[in-house]
Amino acid sequence: MKEPLHSLPDLEFLSGRSKKASLTPPSLLFFLFSFPFCLYFSIMLHLLGVNLPDRKLIGTALQYFYGIGEPTAFKLCEQLKIPKTQRVAELTEAQVTDLTNTLAGMTIESDLKRQIREQVMHHRNIGNYIGRRHAMSLPVRGQRTRNNAKTAKKLNGRWVQRRGFTAWTQPQSPLQRFMDNYSL
Repeated sequence: MKEPLHSLPDLEFLSGRSKKASLTPPSLLFFLFSFPFCLYFSIMLHLLGVNLPDRKLIGTALQYFYGIGEPTAFKLCEQLKIPKTQRVAELTEAQVTDLTNTLAGMTIESDLKRQIREQVMHHRNIGNYIGRRHAMSLPVRGQRTRNNAKTAKKLNGRWVQRRGFTAWTQPQSPLQRFMDNYSL
């Protein structure tokens, strides 16, 4: 028996075979262009550090950016004259360039996260009501706390604790606070 011209790695996760698969060229083409394989290895457009799947509509794909919701995405499409029914894979080079330039001028992703974190830290440092509520991981905008404050307790503390600013969140002992206030 002759050895095939091409040798493929073990494909048992796709075909259920336990030995090395030796596919003939027509079945190899079928394998490469079959529907599940194409979904697994879909090509994505990479814009400003975010992967946009090419099978999504452009209005939906723009929402992958942190800070862009549905209304902003549709306003961008209207501003750049991109049809709402167009998919990411169908964008031309000029449209991708215009979209990149427009998004580069907006405050999105890490810049927006940094800006929010700085605003929270500003409120905490000046000690106003909003800052105290953030520090205690409680709702900030007047919601009730008798029953439903679980989401706020999860979210309000994370802007500082998970970002490496743990110096402000560590509680002080009463003795340490007294020594700091009344040291000579």
